[in-house]
Amino acid sequence: MTNYFVTLAKSFRERIAITGHGRKLALIIPCVPHPTDGASVVVYYWYALALRQAGYKILNILLLTSPLDVPKIAEYRKQLKEDANFKVIAIFCEKPIIYSAWAGAQEIKATVTRDVALHVNEFSPDTLVCFDLLSAWAACLCRAEFKLAWLGDLNFQSFWQNGIYALERRDFHNAIINFLYSYPWKKCYRVALSSFGCVIVSSGSSVKQLSNLGLKSEYLPYPWPSDFDSVRVFSEIPTLAFFGTLSALGSLSAIRILVKEIHPKLKQKYGRGNFKIKIFGRGTLPSFAAKLIEKNTEFESLGFVPDLNVALSGCHAMIAPIEAPVGNRSRILTALANGLPVIAHINTSLGNPDLVSGVNCCLGRNADEMLDHFYMLMDDHHYFESIAEGGRKLYLEKFDPLIACEALLNRIANA
Repeated sequence: MTNYFVTLAKSFRERIAITGHGRKLALIIPCVPHPTDGASVVVYYWYALALRQAGYKILNILLLTSPLDVPKIAEYRKQLKEDANFKVIAIFCEKPIIYSAWAGAQEIKATVTRDVALHVNEFSPDTLVCFDLLSAWAACLCRAEFKLAWLGDLNFQSFWQNGIYALERRDFHNAIINFLYSYPWKKCYRVALSSFGCVIVSSGSSVKQLSNLGLKSEYLPYPWPSDFDSVRVFSEIPTLAFFGTLSALGSLSAIRILVKEIHPKLKQKYGRGNFKIKIFGRGTLPSFAAKLIEKNTEFESLGFVPDLNVALSGCHAMIAPIEAPVGNRSRILTALANGLPVIAHINTSLGNPDLVSGVNCCLGRNADEMLDHFYMLMDDHHYFESIAEGGRKLYLEKFDPLIACEALLNRIANA
């Protein structure tokens, strides 16, 4: 780990309050957490470390699908300093959820719920914490005085939105599959969460979606570590950054607006070759976008970049025209932490209700409104600094790992 992550882990050890002394907590996670690599995997790691430092006696069950995860388990045990007060158990099941060919997810395998309940009920915890749907579903037979489920993006929302974007690409086969699979997930959430006294969502938009299913939930910002230098050397020409997992829903939602609306308008404003849009991240973009990007020299495709400091150092702003009203985008948090002004579709504030246009970001309902913000950022140094500072402040007050983890710890302690 870099010095940033070493220092962050040290701050957890020094500053997390001992709120769990004398209490037993079962923690179920659907992967092997890691401090730096991944999305939800990273979130789970810092939450697990916070619970560890809070003084609970913890049984940590990892729900895994592949024996390839075994080396990762050993490293995780080492990182969390496994001992009598923090015990890690791995349960393997290659395909824990049973699907129907035409009806999507149906039920979780009985062997999974049986194995999880066997370990948890023998441990007899005061508190049960489950990260995401699979963990909560697997714990349906587990007993505890207080049961908390933490949820990332909701599957039924994600499938539905992916169906919409498949339709836009005229990929009718995948559109039908996504639409068919969307609805059954709603029943899965109702079943899995029925015994939980507290449901925490990482996206503000999920509160209403779950309420429509008769499920009460509350939003909490999640921990998102960001290791950035504060020094910035701007490119000589206007430069936007577009990054994240390129095959994920957020990128699929944004890419059409980026290549078909924002890019032509920037070319009209600045002229060919007089601006740049850097694109980087894991995965691949849809073929229609890849073709347009290849034909226009203003786009610079960097693929996966190991050092975001370098990739973002010359950029004037991040562009995130994400229309899909799903999720609280970690790519936006990364930019906020970096002090890089965020220009995004207004729907991103549904997932992150702390985003306020003109205060800590720039939001627009369409390409023209988003670009008006960009032109203002380029022309008005004080506006640029105000947005950059506001974004950085939002990150530090809500999504800094220590702050966000303490919020969850307090919710558990006060149950």
